[in-house]
Amino acid sequence: MTTFEKDEDSKALIKNALLGFNQQWESYRQRDDYPGDSEIDKMLESYEKLYMDISVKLRDLLPDKLTTELQNLAFMMRSKIHTMKSIEYDPLESAGECAHKAFEIYNNFDDYFK
Repeated sequence: MTTFEKDEDSKALIKNALLGFNQQWESYRQRDDYPGDSEIDKMLESYEKLYMDISVKLRDLLPDKLTTELQNLAFMMRSKIHTMKSIEYDPLESAGECAHKAFEIYNNFDDYFK
């Protein structure tokens, strides 16, 4: 596999992770039965770890601005998880803010490489 192919595979992985989180949140948001705070916590924790892992493991392949955006998204998720556990807060709204940010990064993804 060439470096170009690895770069393209890495980009596809990141885009899938960003879009995947947004779509999973949408499926929770549209459910008739409330998924429960712990289920939303697990979703946020899973993606928070994924985004942090990507930003660390692929940092040499990514523009600094994208690495920073992924880390900030992970920090945002960690903050939302902590906030949901410490005070009364709407988990769907919290996850929605993170999903919106992930979708924004997804939509602007190619701009990070210009």
